[in-house]
Amino acid sequence: MVSPLATLTNSPYQLAVDFLSPGQVQLTAVATDTWAPRHSAPVTVQITGTAPASPPSGALNLWLKADAGVTTGAGNAVTAWADQSGQGNDAYQWDPAAAPVLVAGAVNGKPALRFTAAPQYLEVADSPTATVTGDLTTFYVVKFDDFGTYRAVWAQTFGNLARPFDCWFAPGTGVPNAFRGGAAGYGAVAGTAGVPAGHYAIAGLDASGTTLTHYLNDQPNGSGTITAVPEGASVPLRIGTRDDQVTQMKGDIAEVLLYARALSASERNDLVLYLAGKYGIPLLRIANTVPSAEMVSPAPGTSVAAPGTLVLRANASDPDGTIQEVQFTANDVLIASVTTPPYELAVELRTPGVVALRAVAVDNWGARGLSAPVTLTITGSGPTAPPTAGLQLWLKADAGVTATGGAVTAWADQSGNRNDAIQPDGGSAPALVNNAVNGKPAVRFDGELRYLDVASSPSVAITADVTSFYVAKFEDFEATRTIWTKCVGNQPRPRDYWVAAGTGIPTVSRGTPDGNAPVAAASGLPAGQYIVAGFQVEVAQVTHFLFDQFIGGGVHGYGAVDDGGPLRIGLRDDFVNQMKGDLSELLIYNRALSAEDRDLLVTYLASKYGVPLLRPATAQPVLSIQLQADGMVVITWPEGLAGYTPESTDNLGAPAWAPVNGAVNNRLIVAPTGAMKYYRLRR
Repeated sequence: MVSPLATLTNSPYQLAVDFLSPGQVQLTAVATDTWAPRHSAPVTVQITGTAPASPPSGALNLWLKADAGVTTGAGNAVTAWADQSGQGNDAYQWDPAAAPVLVAGAVNGKPALRFTAAPQYLEVADSPTATVTGDLTTFYVVKFDDFGTYRAVWAQTFGNLARPFDCWFAPGTGVPNAFRGGAAGYGAVAGTAGVPAGHYAIAGLDASGTTLTHYLNDQPNGSGTITAVPEGASVPLRIGTRDDQVTQMKGDIAEVLLYARALSASERNDLVLYLAGKYGIPLLRIANTVPSAEMVSPAPGTSVAAPGTLVLRANASDPDGTIQEVQFTANDVLIASVTTPPYELAVELRTPGVVALRAVAVDNWGARGLSAPVTLTITGSGPTAPPTAGLQLWLKADAGVTATGGAVTAWADQSGNRNDAIQPDGGSAPALVNNAVNGKPAVRFDGELRYLDVASSPSVAITADVTSFYVAKFEDFEATRTIWTKCVGNQPRPRDYWVAAGTGIPTVSRGTPDGNAPVAAASGLPAGQYIVAGFQVEVAQVTHFLFDQFIGGGVHGYGAVDDGGPLRIGLRDDFVNQMKGDLSELLIYNRALSAEDRDLLVTYLASKYGVPLLRPATAQPVLSIQLQADGMVVITWPEGLAGYTPESTDNLGAPAWAPVNGAVNNRLIVAPTGAMKYYRLRR
C-alpha cells in the first residue's frame, strides 16, 4: 500500500516503527526542498513472524473466505460461497452471468473473488443471524480497482435504504459511508480517510450502541452517532452490490466477516492481525508514546466572577518526543494554544456559566494527550437584552410559545413585526422541553419532519445585508441540519442556511433565478452541547461565527431574490435537511451588525443560557493620533485588532461618547474643527 508513514522536518532523519504483522513492505524516503521532491531507491523489507491462525469466534454470524467453500462454474464463475461461521448463511448467485469469478493466487498466494463494473453479486438469504439489528462488527479484505463511481462490499437495503445496514465508498475519495436504519428513518457516519485503490487493504467498522466507528487496517478512521433503530425488511444480504445494482464492487474481495456484537479492542486487534498475516498485509505504526497533560490551575471546583481575568496553567510531558503545543479548551472548544513553557494562558471571563477546562498536549507526531477536565464555575451577569435596531424576527423559547400536548403549534415573534412561526399540524410540530438549558426551555426537533413556518412578509424577505444568530444544541451531524431557510423549489430565495453532515460546517447560500452562491465556514460546529452561532452578510461578504469568534467566510457570487416562500425553521422545503436537536433562541436582523452590537448580542445569548465565553486576554490597544501635512488628523490603532469601535466626545467632564464612522483597516481620518475633541476605543 502506498501511504505516507511520517514526515520529519529536522535532522537526524530517523524514525522508530513497530512491525505489527508479517509481510513484505517497500520503504522509500522522499526529500522535499523548495523546488521538488526527490525519491530514494525503495528498500524492500521482509517482515517475518506469526499471526493469529483464526479470527475471534463468538457471535460470528457470517464468514466468507475465498480459500474455502467456493463453488465455481464455467469460466470460474462463483455460483456459491459457503459460510464458514457455522450459521449456514451461504451466498449464492443462480445466474452465472451475474457471478464474480474466482482468481487463484490473487494475494499472498491466496484466491479472491473478482468483481467487474458489471452487475455482479452474491446473495445471502434473510435470516435471524444474517440480519444484524443490534451491535455489530464487520471487517473485510478488499482491493478496489478504482473509485470512478460508488463502490460497495456488502449491504442489506430495501428501496435503496439501509434495512438494516448499508455502506458505500465515495467516488474519487474512497471514503466509507455507513448507514443503519429501519422504517422510521436511518442515520449515517462517514469515515475520515479513503481506502486506497489498487492495493489490498483491511477495512471495516463496528457499531456499539449508537456509536459507529470506521477502521482502516488497524487504525480508527472516523466515528459518529446513529440513533435510528435498525430493522430488517426480509431482504437478502448482498455481496458486491446494493439493491440498486448501481453501487457496484469493482475489484477483489478475499474475506468477509460479520459479528453480531461489537468486538473488544483486543479482539479487534486479533482479527486485524489474523487478516493481515494471512494476506501478507504488513502493518507498520510509528513507535510513539502519547504525551501527557495536566491542568494545574484553576483547581477543580473554583468559582470566579465575570467579567474578569483568570490564568490557566498546565503541565505537559512526552517521554519519546517533544511537545509542540498545549491547547486550552473550554467545553472542548479551543480557546488558544501555547507553544513554549511555561504553559500558561491569561483568559478573559466574559459570561457566567459552568465550564469544563482541559489541557491538550500535542507532540511532534501529532499525538494528543488530554488532561482530566477541571470544572470552573463563573458567576456574574450579562446583558439582559439584545440590540433591537433592524431586528426583524426574534423567537425565544421562554416567551410566546403555544404548546398543545407538548407540540409547538405557534411561536410568537418578539420583535414587534408579528412574524410568528406557525405549525397547525401537531404531527409535524417540534416539542417544547422545559428546563432544557440553564433553567430555560428549548424547542426540540427530533430529526423527523418537524418544522415551523413564518409567512413571507417584507420584514423577512431580506435580500440585502443580514445578520442571524441562534442558541442551539445539535444532537449529531449524521445528516445535514437546517436552522432556518427561505427557499422555493429547494433553491435559496433569497437565503438558505444549513450545517453539513459529518463535519458540522455551516453554510449560507443566497440566490436568484440565475443561480446561487453558497459560502461555507472553515471549521465545524460542535455537537452535543449548547452553542451560540450565526452568520452575517454585508453586501457580498459572508462571515460565520461560533460564539464571538470568526470561523471563516467568503464572498457571495450571486445576488438575492425573494420569491415569496415562507421562512421555514428546522427543515428545508425539500423535506430532507432536518434539524435534530434543540433551538432556544433565534434572531434575524436586516443589517450587518457592528462589532459592538454583535458583541452585545453574543454576550446576551451566552449569559442567558449559561454558556461561558473565555477568550485570550489581550493588552489594551494603543490609540495613535497624528497631524498630516494637509491639515487632516489620522487616528490609528493596530491592524488586525477586531472588536473595537472609535468614539468621540467634546467634554471629558460630562462625556457623551458617540461612535465615529468611516474607519478603514483601523485607520480613521478626520478634519479638525477648531474645538477640543477627545477620542477613545471601545470594545
